[in-house]
Amino acid sequence: MKAFGVFEGGGAKGYAHVGALQAIEGRGIHLKAVAGSSVGAVIALLIAAGFSADELINKIAQDDWIDRLNRRDWAAFKKLDNEYRSNRLPQVPSRLGVVNVLKMGGSIISAFYRHSHLFKQIWTHYGITDADGIRQWLNDAICQKLGIAGGPVLFRDLKIPLKVVAGDLLSGKMRVFGGDEDADINAVDAAVASASYPLFFQPFPFERSLFVDGGLLSNLPVWVFDEERQKQLKLTPTFGFRFVDVPLLGPAPTYQPPSSFPGFIKRLVSTSVFGGQAVGTRAIDEYYTFDLAADIDTLAFHEIKEKAGGLVETGRKGVAKFFDTQIGPSDPDDMEILLGVFCNFIVQALDRTAKQKLPRLRAFILIENSPDFVKVVYSANATQDADDRLKIRNNSPGSAECFRRKEPVLSFVPQISEDVRTNPFFKYEHAVRPRDVTTIYAVPIFADPLEWSKENPEDRVKPLAALVIDSSEDIRYLLRVPELEDRLATYAQICGEYLRGLLVQSYGNANSYLPVSDLIPLEKAGFFVSDRKARSLFQDEETLELVKRTEERLRPD
Repeated sequence: MKAFGVFEGGGAKGYAHVGALQAIEGRGIHLKAVAGSSVGAVIALLIAAGFSADELINKIAQDDWIDRLNRRDWAAFKKLDNEYRSNRLPQVPSRLGVVNVLKMGGSIISAFYRHSHLFKQIWTHYGITDADGIRQWLNDAICQKLGIAGGPVLFRDLKIPLKVVAGDLLSGKMRVFGGDEDADINAVDAAVASASYPLFFQPFPFERSLFVDGGLLSNLPVWVFDEERQKQLKLTPTFGFRFVDVPLLGPAPTYQPPSSFPGFIKRLVSTSVFGGQAVGTRAIDEYYTFDLAADIDTLAFHEIKEKAGGLVETGRKGVAKFFDTQIGPSDPDDMEILLGVFCNFIVQALDRTAKQKLPRLRAFILIENSPDFVKVVYSANATQDADDRLKIRNNSPGSAECFRRKEPVLSFVPQISEDVRTNPFFKYEHAVRPRDVTTIYAVPIFADPLEWSKENPEDRVKPLAALVIDSSEDIRYLLRVPELEDRLATYAQICGEYLRGLLVQSYGNANSYLPVSDLIPLEKAGFFVSDRKARSLFQDEETLELVKRTEERLRPD
């Protein structure tokens, strides 16, 4: 499968991106174009030049990143940082009196005296140090990789398209480098311009302007591929690799107000860089986020070598956690094959119970992709229909309701009221559905199949997704048969395991001695749930044959 990859800025945290890259490479995912801001731009540049994750692990971890910085500037910065951490820098007095103000003034004068070199750099060059050493390292590494003698490395020299975001100080605007018009621009300089972290790195002179960190304007710029996405005949997912606070994996973080001017500046820059992630991602279709909890400070370049293994593992875990707990993304063609196989087995089961030949079913996978919507991400037997990429409000009665109720929901279309069909929030769902669809059945997919054994659906965790089938026939009587109810729940779980790339679990045995269940009407006319809540997942010759057929179609080797 191919995808767009976008890498967030985060200074020293960026090494975790390499572990994430290694994890997606291991899943057979290939990035067809990459983008990033700040250190994310640097990582994206290296990927665009053809470096694999394993090559980057060796290339980056074996280098001492302090050797890429001006030693005198770095020493001055570390001295200031140590004083800040030990509370030796001027503190904001709790009460503003003459004595306290004079004490603070004396502390400020003393701090300026002790750090005169550093403040002179900031005053005259607008940053502590330059990025010349990092620029040279990047240029040498990429020239060697691409077989270019000395450079420069232009955007057109890269193996896959690259886009980077930087802040243009002279125009006061954002600049995106990497479009067709930038083919002859120096790609290394563009990435370094994007990575010029404010106040630490001096603004980078490039293309007759001065540039600062692109993260100030868009730290996770997944929107830069909008044009490329529109040109795709086949939907291509976009992966965003972003950083989250380490405490998000454990206790909730506690935040204290800054107690000194350096602390305020540090918090201000961090808020500017990391505070606007959602703005650039909220309206993008087929977008998936990998959260990386990198346990290293943004400017702790001296710790990269020591923490390299842990950072790589952080990246790998972030990707693994996503695929273990989320449905998709997967190749749409493969998923159409998978759902087609499932449709055939469901039709066989329905035919056997109905003792008649039923028309072909359509099948869909629904996921919740935002707080307000669920959407169809994969489908089978629906390529000619307008609802094969449908978005549905998550408060809509019907298929979306199985996410809230955590149990299967049946929709009988002829009984759906005009109030629902014409409701401005729900009408598009009903308007685009083929007119001959009569019965719709939505079955939730859980991360853990044991959720099905709980008698009270409210006790179940929220579903990851739903398998939805529909038919032009009235098959309500069939969906009340316990053996079929259990079989469809079993098929949904098997489908979910394939969607997550997991091994199909071994379930128990079928229970065929249960009475026919009743359908309980819901609040809105035309929608029902079964009075039988728990399901018994099972494996028999038919389910084993389904697994075998799916394996043959999706994994022929």
